[in-house]
Amino acid sequence: MKTREQKADKFKELCEKRVSKATHYLISLGNLANRAHYEYTQEQVNEMERHLKATLNEMLLKYKSQIKEQDFKFSK
Repeated sequence: MKTREQKADKFKELCEKRVSKATHYLISLGNLANRAHYEYTQEQVNEMERHLKATLNEMLLKYKSQIKEQDFKFSK
């Protein structure tokens, strides 16, 4: 069984790689904004924006849901 440190190291390793890849692809999407080479509508841009924001929010919620709120208890 993996130790906490091994799990943390694996998370860091994979997260860095995946965030770098995601950043690369977001920059690549930004390159499509060049109207000299591509034609698109504002509705297409809005649809893409909604999708990307929803996907990002869904991913972040997975992390936030892991943080358990502490139950309230009165002190003596």
